Amino acid sequence: SVFLSIGYLLSFGVGGIWVWWLAKRQISCEDNTDLADQLQNPIFHQSFSSFLCLQFSIENLQFWDAVQDFNRADEVDPEFARQIYARYIAPGSTFEVNISSAVRDSITAQIANKSNPIPPPPRDIFTQAETEVMYNLKFHSYPLYKRWCVESSDRSTASTSPSGVSISLQEAE
Repeated sequence: SVFLSIGYLLSFGVGGIWVWWLAKRQISCEDNTDLADQLQNPIFHQSFSSFLCLQFSIENLQFWDAVQDFNRADEVDPEFARQIYARYIAPGSTFEVNISSAVRDSITAQIANKSNPIPPPPRDIFTQAETEVMYNLKFHSYPLYKRWCVESSDRSTASTSPSGVSISLQEAE
């Protein structure tokens, strides 16, 4: 419907619609590929990111991305670790991720170390939190995303008339 199309434009913006359209054609929502592997595909990543924005859970993917960057660095960067902590782990942080209190307390103890000079955190400081966040993405957000893809695809290729009769829409080529 026109309102549905306008809603998509408002929620994604024109660029988001374009990424969603590309993702629909290049990545199967029924694919059983591991989510972490699919996130390496920039088109899928952008489409999934747009969906998470709609679901108000983008912080999970942003945290996962930040930890990937942290892990790729040649050396542990204590300042980057503190930034990740302040943005995603610290209680009450703006983009606080949903992780267990035991994992949060462990990271807090390592980051909030009062010794002078502050020792660099271990390379694996975020491993448990990353695992918990990926679990949430994989078993909560990703199934919702796949269902949304299928339902969005159904809505974009068929419409129902006021009488309840299904009308097929032809895509422009």
